[in-house]
Amino acid sequence: MLAFAAVFSGMLMNTPVLAAAEAEQTKGSISLGCPVEGLEFSLYRVADYKDTGGFALTEKFQNYRVSLESDEWRGTARTLADYAERDGIQADAVLKSGSDKTVCFENLSNGLYLVKGQEIEAQDNGKTKISVPPVSLIALPELRRKIRSI
Repeated sequence: MLAFAAVFSGMLMNTPVLAAAEAEQTKGSISLGCPVEGLEFSLYRVADYKDTGGFALTEKFQNYRVSLESDEWRGTARTLADYAERDGIQADAVLKSGSDKTVCFENLSNGLYLVKGQEIEAQDNGKTKISVPPVSLIALPELRRKIRSI
């Protein structure tokens, strides 16, 4: 099995993160860099790739009216996270960052994933800092996005 990873560089910038992979790969992993040790992340598989292109929501999320267009992922991620919390949808996986400040969800099928981090308090030079990672949608493998000139 070939594996690939997405580095969660968008965590602090509140931007969607995409994983990179070759189209023929069917399994992969999502690696997240975290600001602190002990940060818990929940992973939800929210959509599958359609043969005709784009995504179709999974059974857990099929009753929610959301846009799966990649340019709207920031709002869609927040909306899906709110629905999951409100309706008690169980995460497909939950992991905490270790001493290396990373989390790695492995052996994932291709699709669209929602990653939601939990708020955590940490001490930094005697001050309490609260870390609230933004929710993100991550596509495995990466969607090929058109770059627009500004």
